[in-house]
Amino acid sequence: MKPLSMSRTALDRLPVSVLNVEECVDLSSDYSTFTVPRPVADAIVWAARSTDLGRHNTASGRYLREAVVEKLRAENGLEAREDSVVVTAGATAALCFILGAMCDAGDHILCPDPGPASYLRLAASWGASAERYPTELNGTPDWQVLDSLVRHETKALVVNSPSDPAGAILDPDLLRQYVDFAREHDLYVISDEQTDLLRYDGLATGGTATSDYDGRVVSVYSLARTHALYGLRLGYCVAAPALAEAIAQAQDAQLSGPSTLALAAGQAAFTMDRSVVDSMVATYQQARDVVEVNLSPEVLPFQPQSGYFMLVDVSHCGYPDSHAFAAELLSQKQLRVAPGTRFGTRTQQMIRLTLAVNERNLSRGIERLAEFMHECGAPVEPPTD
Repeated sequence: MKPLSMSRTALDRLPVSVLNVEECVDLSSDYSTFTVPRPVADAIVWAARSTDLGRHNTASGRYLREAVVEKLRAENGLEAREDSVVVTAGATAALCFILGAMCDAGDHILCPDPGPASYLRLAASWGASAERYPTELNGTPDWQVLDSLVRHETKALVVNSPSDPAGAILDPDLLRQYVDFAREHDLYVISDEQTDLLRYDGLATGGTATSDYDGRVVSVYSLARTHALYGLRLGYCVAAPALAEAIAQAQDAQLSGPSTLALAAGQAAFTMDRSVVDSMVATYQQARDVVEVNLSPEVLPFQPQSGYFMLVDVSHCGYPDSHAFAAELLSQKQLRVAPGTRFGTRTQQMIRLTLAVNERNLSRGIERLAEFMHECGAPVEPPTD
């Protein structure tokens, strides 16, 4: 048989042959272990019992767009129209259909290094190419390099704040500079803000869209990440009406949209008590603090400001890159982490931990990580007072 496209099938996966399911601690997941909030679960059950799921789906989509407009006003300080909102089957789907609306085969987008590998795969699925531009962990780019990467085929610039894998919240002035750069080069801006409500300072902001006055910014959000709706696949994006319509058409051509149950869950998530999300944020921040207490500052290159990811520097451990380190860590200690090789060249010698696990697994995982790094000769012991 003819070979598959390597651009779409080659993933940076760890070997599973060494995995002991009963003993393994997984700190590699993209998803939170928080259970679905009770009001959301009740709404799903109610929707499932509906006698007309198709009609309910249509109504729920409209009501959820209205709820998104209110959320943007109350939480992000943004004024948006209902026809600017597209509800999608997850934030990844939003990114996919945004690229489908923007890009033709041969087009080119720029995405951050470090940043999620999904940008590259999604662009390839539409026949476009994605290229990484270097940034510091706080999101500041090398402007000269970024400028040199723009070419005639370049359609869009991806900005990620709060960022994955670092958990950085980009400064408003920096976001404005990104938008100005995009305007200068006539690029769209895809603003990936999937954990916008999970800031440790408790203040969501308008993000990149606050600097947009000509409709070139499209912002992407995730209810799955902010409200622990994993498995329901629910996200949304906000764009100028004409672009939003194109994104909606790209989604309709592939899968029509989110399920009735997901839409009902989204409505409930936006109307439930904000304290549910606040408790998640407090838990993630506490987990970050646990890591900082148990590992040396020398191996913690950046303090997360949002979300539930954290980077650890493994450059002192003697492995060629973080994938090799992570594979041996899994084999020797039954601890699974995300190798930084997934996120670009900037994090080749880093691993990403998820903080969205229960306290017992986090403690076990950090203990195994510290033990393994100590055996490798890395400076992992925290300072003593």
